[in-house]
Amino acid sequence: MWIIRNLRCHYLQNTITNSEKIFDTNSINHFTNIAKVLRGGVSELIGNYEYLRILPQPSEVKTFGMVMIRNCFTNVIKVFKGGVSYQTGKYEYLHILPQPGEVKNFGMATIRNCLFGMKLRSKYFRKEYILSKNYRAELVGLFGNPVDENPTGPMMEAGFAAQGLNYRYITMKVEKENLKDAIAGIRAIGMRGLNLTIPHKIAVIPFLDELSPAAKIIGAVNSIRVQDGQLIGENTDGKGFVTSLMETGIELNGRIITVLGSGGAARAVAVECAISGAETVNIVARNEERGKELADLISEKTEAQGVYFTWKGSVPIPEGTEVLVNCTNVGLYPDENKPDITYEDIRKNMTVCDVVFNPPETKFLKEAKARGAATVNGLGMLVNQAALNYCLWTENMAPKDMMKEALLREFNLENETVQEEKTIQKNIAIQEKVTKGEENIMDEQDRKLIEKMMEYYAGDPKRVQHFLKVYEFAKLIGESESLDTETMHILRTAAIVHDIGIKISEEKYGSSNGKYQEKEGPAIAKKLLEKLGFDKDVSDRVQYLIAHHHTYDNIDGIDYQILVEADFLVNIMEDGLSKEAALKAYHNIFKTACGKTICREMFGI
Repeated sequence: MWIIRNLRCHYLQNTITNSEKIFDTNSINHFTNIAKVLRGGVSELIGNYEYLRILPQPSEVKTFGMVMIRNCFTNVIKVFKGGVSYQTGKYEYLHILPQPGEVKNFGMATIRNCLFGMKLRSKYFRKEYILSKNYRAELVGLFGNPVDENPTGPMMEAGFAAQGLNYRYITMKVEKENLKDAIAGIRAIGMRGLNLTIPHKIAVIPFLDELSPAAKIIGAVNSIRVQDGQLIGENTDGKGFVTSLMETGIELNGRIITVLGSGGAARAVAVECAISGAETVNIVARNEERGKELADLISEKTEAQGVYFTWKGSVPIPEGTEVLVNCTNVGLYPDENKPDITYEDIRKNMTVCDVVFNPPETKFLKEAKARGAATVNGLGMLVNQAALNYCLWTENMAPKDMMKEALLREFNLENETVQEEKTIQKNIAIQEKVTKGEENIMDEQDRKLIEKMMEYYAGDPKRVQHFLKVYEFAKLIGESESLDTETMHILRTAAIVHDIGIKISEEKYGSSNGKYQEKEGPAIAKKLLEKLGFDKDVSDRVQYLIAHHHTYDNIDGIDYQILVEADFLVNIMEDGLSKEAALKAYHNIFKTACGKTICREMFGI
C-alpha cells in the first residue's frame, strides 16, 4: 500500500453540459489490482468485495472524489475530483458525486454493487454523463481441432451480454502445424485471452512467456491470458471439474480416483483431484511413458499416491475405485463409441464422470447409469472452467448462472437439468439428515427387524448368531465402500433376512439347500417387511437378493457383492473349511478391498 499525493484532477460542477470539457488524459491515474491508499480514502479488497473507506481527514475529504473501478477489477482507475469515469460495453460513463457536505457522510461504498445493478448510483450519485462511444470489441476465443461441436462461444457471449461487456468470443480451427503462427497472431491483433482444446493443451507451452503455478505442475494449458503483452498459460480444467463434483455433493477427500487417459485434460483432472484430498489417483493410459510420468508427478508433488495401470484391451477398473473419470475424447460427437473398459466392474456406489460435454450423456455414462452408478456429465466442468477463464480475461466475477442457462439451451436441457439438480439436492439433504442423527430410520428398522427374526428363529441360537454375524460384516464392508444411504439400507436389511427361507425349506423339502432357500425365502420376507412398513423399493430389492444370494456367477450390484462376501466370511468359519478352501473363495468370490482384507486376516491367507 502507498499514498498517492499528486492526483491531477479537474473539479466537476453539477451544471456541466459539455462532455468534452470534463476531463483530459492528464487526469487519468494508473494503478494495479492491489489494495490502494488514496488521498482522503482507502480502497481495499475483503473477500469478494472491494471497499472504499473515507478517512477522518475533513480538509482532504472535501476534495476527495469517489474512486470507482472499471469492471470491478481493471488495471486502470480513472480518478477525478468530484466524479468517476468507467466503461460498460461501448459507452464510457461519468458519475457526478454529491457535494462535499454529503461526501462526509458517505461512509463505505461496496464497489461490486456499483457495477452489478448500480445500487449506489441512485443514492449517492446525482448525475451521469456519457463521455464517449467505443465500437472496438475485445477479442477472446478458442484454438483447437476439432472445434465445430464446441459450445463455449454462446456460453461466454451470454456472460458478456449480461454484464454489458463489449467482448467477442471466436471459435477457430487451428491445425497442429499452424499452432505457432496462430499464437503469434494473438499478439498481433491484441487478443485479451484464449482457450485451448485438443490437441494443443501441451503443445502450446513452448510458445508462451510464462505459466501459472498450477499449469507448471499439470504440464498442460487450457487458457491463455494476455498481460502487458505477455502470454501467460493457465489451467482451469481441473478446478472446473472439482467444482462440478462439489456442486453435486461429491467429496474427494480420502477417495480413490481412477482417471482414463494421460492427455491435457487427464493431467488437469488428476492433479486437481490429488490436491483436493484424494487418497489415491489411478492413471489408466495406453501411452505408458506419459501415464507413468503423470502418476509419478502426483506422488511427488501432492500428498496423494499416483498409480499407473497399462491400458491394453478391455481394461479392468482398478480395485477400490470410487470415482471413475473418462478424460479421453472417446464419445465426443460425432464419435459414438465408449472407452474400452470392463463395465461389469462398475458398482452402484461408484460415481462415473465424463469430461466429454457433447453429447451431454455419452454411451459411457449411459452404461454406468444402467449399472446403478451416479453419473456426472461434462457440462458442469465446462461451465465452471469457463467462469474462471471469464474472470481471468475480463477481471469481472462471471455471471455463471446465466452462462449455464445459455449452455443448457444449446442442448435443450433446461428443464431436465433443473429437475436433476433438485433430485441431487434432495438426496444430499436426506444424507445430511441421517448423518447428523436427526432421523436415523435405518437403525430403528434394523432393531425391529432383528427382534422379529430372533422370534422367527426362537430356540435356534445357531441361526440367530449366523444372521447377526453376516449383518455386522455387511455393515463393516458397506461402510468401507461408502455406500449411499439407500443401498446401505437394502444391504443391512438383506443381511438380517437372507436365510429366512431355511425353515420352510427344511419343512417342505427336508433340506436347507441354498437353492430351496432362494425359492422359498422371498415370499416370506415380503410379508414380514410389509408388516414392518418397509418401502416397496427396498423390499423388492431385498427379495431379489434373497432369491440369488447363493448364486455367484452373475452378481449385479454392490449390495449383492457385499452380502455374498459377508455370508462367505461367516460360512467359512462356521463350516470349518480348510485354508485352501478359504483361499479358493478369496480368489473366486471376494471383490471389495475391505472384504478381501478381512478374509486374508481371518484365515491367514
